[in-house]
Amino acid sequence: MGPHNEQSRILIELFGIALSRGIRDVFNHFCQRTITSEAHLHENLAPCYGNLTQDSLRQMDSRLKVMIAGTMRTLRSIPPSERNWDRMISAFLQNTTLEEVQRDAVDRSDCLTKGDINFFKWDPCQVDPSVVNEVQTWFSRLISDADVLNDTNIDVHVMSHIVAKIGVGINDLFQLIFKDEYMERDAIDIGVLRFPDPSHPYLKITLVSDSLFAHISEYHCRKFKPREEVISRLKQSTIDQAVGEAESLFGD
Repeated sequence: MGPHNEQSRILIELFGIALSRGIRDVFNHFCQRTITSEAHLHENLAPCYGNLTQDSLRQMDSRLKVMIAGTMRTLRSIPPSERNWDRMISAFLQNTTLEEVQRDAVDRSDCLTKGDINFFKWDPCQVDPSVVNEVQTWFSRLISDADVLNDTNIDVHVMSHIVAKIGVGINDLFQLIFKDEYMERDAIDIGVLRFPDPSHPYLKITLVSDSLFAHISEYHCRKFKPREEVISRLKQSTIDQAVGEAESLFGD
């Protein structure tokens, strides 16, 4: 039984049924929908399992399993609706089994320069290819992290169509100027928790957010590794319990 089993009790408990299969399924489902000016992809925190399976999890270093167990406990303590970026980072920094890899921290923002492109066309059924190309370049520059793009299966070209489509879908100039919900609404707002696996021995949390009105995007990333000086002092019985909790992630 692996991460894509919908009946995994632990994953459903941690993330709910809709998110338990991972961010790839969430994103693919969003891309397959008919994209309109009302489309919005928002998830506070969705899991990404990478190459993690039940078998590879059992073979991982016990320190990584302790870190996974500590993370599971952190998630249980925070309701899904409250798992925003600040709350999660604060909770992870307080988790004694985790240690931030500060050299890999990223906080980056980028603004899409529209130039002479008529970005806000009044026909929501049409998307200017030049807009798509510009958004595609902008989005790739913003992320600049092959690890994130591969793990989440984000198709930059598809994402560019989504952002461009939403951007041109506002067909009322008065709504564009006066309606606060248009100016404040994000087209894309995704938090992703990347679990460690044998080839990526760290925990990674990322946030990608795109502002609909201003087309200013933000990308944030934090990486965590096992806090060895704490884990090494744990009783063997405590380690065994944590290992058992981690190995139960995908069920029996």
